[in-house]
Amino acid sequence: MVRLRDSGPVEKVGVSSPMDFFDAVAGRRSIRSYSPVPPPPESLARALEAASSAPSQLNEQPWRFIIVEGEARDRLCSLVAASTRMLRDMFPLFDADSLAFAARFLSDLGGAPTAIVVTYPVAETDHQHKVNLLAAGGAILLLQVALRAEGLGSVCITCAEWVEDAIRSDLGYETERLAAIIPVGFPDGDPGEQPPREDKTVRLREWPS
Repeated sequence: MVRLRDSGPVEKVGVSSPMDFFDAVAGRRSIRSYSPVPPPPESLARALEAASSAPSQLNEQPWRFIIVEGEARDRLCSLVAASTRMLRDMFPLFDADSLAFAARFLSDLGGAPTAIVVTYPVAETDHQHKVNLLAAGGAILLLQVALRAEGLGSVCITCAEWVEDAIRSDLGYETERLAAIIPVGFPDGDPGEQPPREDKTVRLREWPS
């Protein structure tokens, strides 16, 4: 068993990214195929620093980023791969090709050389759970946009929730919950255009009766 431990804070680098924020948002894609070239440590550090600036209740910052590489990454892949069984049960409408692609992707995280496991603390109340999860979600969003600004790709994996007990046990963070796993690396190929987004904005001038 590979036990992954927190190796301390990532070194902060005070160099801003040259990409415009809105360009980074518009250009972000969910990447599922990666080059084996590791992400530059300084790019990873800047992205994590940006993620750590996410808003949270009373500035509690209820999240933890666990960087997984090398042998530890391989162990994580073996655990995540087990969630493929749940895909067949949870999504019976998936065709055979989609399930085969999901199985290949989850078994190796698309070849991403780095993964970031995001956790948040177990809460005693439903309200605190919601607050913690929203804060962790905001940090994940900033992380992915910042990674794009650094020229890196990522994708947010949530289906690992089905094997999170095994992951948390190996990590040694059994009092925390798994928010997501974020594979990180240089995209292997062009991810294509972003599909059109539906406008779900509602503007109220009078409160509904």
